[in-house]
Amino acid sequence: MKLLDTTVTFFELATDSQNLDIATLEQYYSTYPDVFREYFPNHCQRTEERLNLAIERYAVKMEDIKSVATQLPKIIEEIMQAFTKHFGFDLDLQFNLLVGGFGSNAFVERKIIGQVYFAVEKLSPNPDHLRIIVAHEIGHIYHNALSDQARMNWRQVDWTNGMISLYREGVATYISQQIVNDDQDESTYYSYDDNGAEWLQFYKEKSNRIAQSFLVDSSDWTFEKEREWFRLSGGQYYGYNRLGYYLGTSFIRDLVEELGELRALTYWVDEEIKNKISLWLKQKLHQHNEVTTIYIVRHGQTEWNIQKRLQGHHDSPLTELGKQQAQWLGEALKDERIDYIYSSSSDRAYHTAEYIRNHRKTDIVKNDDLMEINLGEWEGLTHEEAKESNPEQNENFWNRPDQFKINNSETFMDVKKRALTILNSIISEHKGKSTLIVTHTVVVKLLMAHFEGRAMNDIWNPPYIHPACLCKIEIDKDKVNILLHGDTSHYQLEENIN
Repeated sequence: MKLLDTTVTFFELATDSQNLDIATLEQYYSTYPDVFREYFPNHCQRTEERLNLAIERYAVKMEDIKSVATQLPKIIEEIMQAFTKHFGFDLDLQFNLLVGGFGSNAFVERKIIGQVYFAVEKLSPNPDHLRIIVAHEIGHIYHNALSDQARMNWRQVDWTNGMISLYREGVATYISQQIVNDDQDESTYYSYDDNGAEWLQFYKEKSNRIAQSFLVDSSDWTFEKEREWFRLSGGQYYGYNRLGYYLGTSFIRDLVEELGELRALTYWVDEEIKNKISLWLKQKLHQHNEVTTIYIVRHGQTEWNIQKRLQGHHDSPLTELGKQQAQWLGEALKDERIDYIYSSSSDRAYHTAEYIRNHRKTDIVKNDDLMEINLGEWEGLTHEEAKESNPEQNENFWNRPDQFKINNSETFMDVKKRALTILNSIISEHKGKSTLIVTHTVVVKLLMAHFEGRAMNDIWNPPYIHPACLCKIEIDKDKVNILLHGDTSHYQLEENIN
């Protein structure tokens, strides 16, 4: 084992943290160019603003930083011995300790047997927490070593694929649990501090919803999605970052139970790991029979949509694009279980439902309660004509829906009552089943506001309800999980057409 401790130089340069400046940091970085070439910019942005903020935080955290730097060498040696004992062989690894700019907390060089880096300013001074993160990072390298011994063809690995990231982080977390093997709270293996209990509880309560979101993202993986699921800078979806670690560890535990530890850790050598994970995620989504799934869809684009005419209880045919939109969604849902299909009585919704039904033999049940809001004298008018005819009610329609009413129209409350009547009936009669509802914009907005607990006057908040967009809701006893809201990932055209 080799150790390069750059923190010694940092502490020498930063004897007075009050006078620490960017010039001093640059002097420190230039002393170890190879280390900081690896750290910047992949694991931290090297901007003046970022470094100035880091300097402010050093002053507050200096004692913790020194404590971490002091403890790490001995802990690394201890954990390396544990790995040798567990796996029966040792590795001559290079470790680097650095003081960074509050970016990544630890990472491994992108090589089969890469160097390991620990940014001490991001780590907890608790020795138990340090043991866990050290074991996690070494776990990545032992995973690679085991795979290499099993004759892994590294050129075939798609390192930019989300399923591969899920597998690798799951393996590293699983290994850290086996190596440390003490009475630590489970959440510590993901948060590396004492602040992960709420995070872990959220995952356990929303695991199906999280699995569904990851499955959707995995079909079109990007760097932003990698960051969302596996980086400290993620967490835009649910307010918790690195949720992919939880999914990955759950997968590995199941795989170890099925195949044994060594086979699970080297499964990707000669098996299609991406397909295995995808199948596991789908099985996870359907393992709770009492979960009721509701798909809510707006009809496809119509002729009057193009003309920007208000339809309400009137109707106009689907355009060719509208038919395509419904077909795209049908293709996206072809492998999903759909036990019942309900449609508005309007032809534009019913025909959309027919296209989505695809090869299924499921009957489509028409229901008047799913029809669009009756717009009375406005029906057939363009948006501009309706606005000119009654500016006050146009303003109410978009900004104060609870006050909207014109000649012969329904109110939003009228629509809400009838829509909730059929929704509650579906949930009651089809508990534990999966139901598709094809309806209209106002009904979709009101139903989603109901699930989200939003006030009626907030129903026009984003997301926009595009033609044939998909909302997916799971109801598990009294818990409601919104998995998709206005999703158009099935579109096969870049532009969204209203």
